[in-house]
Amino acid sequence: MRKFELYKTIQLVLLLVLAAAAVALLLRGEKQIREIPGGGALVFVLLALIASSLVFLFLDLGTYLEMRRENAELDQALFTDTLTGVANHRSCDAYVAKFRHEALPDSMGCAVFRLDNLQQIAGMDGHAAGNAALCAFCDILVEAARRQDPDCFIGRRSEESFLVVYGVCSDDMLDEVRKEITLKTQERAAAGERLLVFSSGTAMAAGRKDKTLGEMVADANLRAQSGSRI
Repeated sequence: MRKFELYKTIQLVLLLVLAAAAVALLLRGEKQIREIPGGGALVFVLLALIASSLVFLFLDLGTYLEMRRENAELDQALFTDTLTGVANHRSCDAYVAKFRHEALPDSMGCAVFRLDNLQQIAGMDGHAAGNAALCAFCDILVEAARRQDPDCFIGRRSEESFLVVYGVCSDDMLDEVRKEITLKTQERAAAGERLLVFSSGTAMAAGRKDKTLGEMVADANLRAQSGSRI
C-alpha cells in the first residue's frame, strides 16, 4: 500500500511537471501552431488530453485513499473487540507471535487480569448486566494500565480475561496497576454497583531462561487462574 501510494505520488508530480511544461510550450508557440492547418484544433486536443490525464489521476488517487480507509475500518473491525473497544483475541495472538523469534529485553513484563464473577453477574442480573460489568472492568483496567505507560498493549484474551504488556516494566509497576484496579472496583461497589471480583497474574522477562512472550503470558495466565481473588 505504501509503495503504491509513493508510486502514484511520483506519477502525479511528474505529470504535473510535464503538463506545466507542455502548456508553457503550447502558449509560447501558439501563434506558430495556429498558422499550421488545423493547429487550433491540435492545441485544444493536446490541452484536453493533459487535463483529462490529470483528472483521471486524481480520481485514481481518490479511489486509492477510499480503499485505504475501508481497509483500515476492516482491520479495526477484525482486530478490535466490539464490546470493550480494546484489542481482541486475534490482536493478542498476533502481538504475542510478533515476538516469537525476538530476544526480549529484561525490562519487558506482562499481566493477565480475570474478571472472576462475570458469569455470576450475568446469571443473576442478565446478559446485558454481564456485558456492562465487563466493560466497566475494562475501563478501570485501561485507565490503571495506561497511567503507568500510555503505550502499553491491552487486549481481551478471552471472555473474562485481559492481557497487558509493557516494554519497560517492574514488579512495583504491575503492583500499582493491581492496587488501582482494586481501589476503583471497591469504589464502584461502595456506590451501589456489584463488586467486580478479579484475580491477576504477572510475569517478567528478567531472569527467565525462556524469554518468549508466549511463555510469559502463559505463566501470567496460570498465576491469575490459581491466584488469590481480590
